[in-house]
Amino acid sequence: MPLPNRFALLLLAIALAGPALADEAYDSCIKASDDTNAAWSECGKDMLQREDDRLNEAWKQVFALTEGATRADLQDEQRAWIAYKDKSCLLYTSREFGR
Repeated sequence: MPLPNRFALLLLAIALAGPALADEAYDSCIKASDDTNAAWSECGKDMLQREDDRLNEAWKQVFALTEGATRADLQDEQRAWIAYKDKSCLLYTSREFGR
């Protein structure tokens, strides 16, 4: 049965994503690193990939529960978020932001 509104979808997405827990793999990576920015960057990159995978899985599960206008609206919002994220991250990748 499709969910009736965006609020229900938001609640489901939050539930599927789960609470923000300490990332043990990240902590282990940092502890095992040589304490350089390059090593910490690799630990962070790996953590971000794990979180991105979790988010994508939650998205697939929520999107599968939608249909019609709700599905189209949800997909439009997702595309708008991706465009915003990609544009706003340019500041950090410009190399003018610092470390």
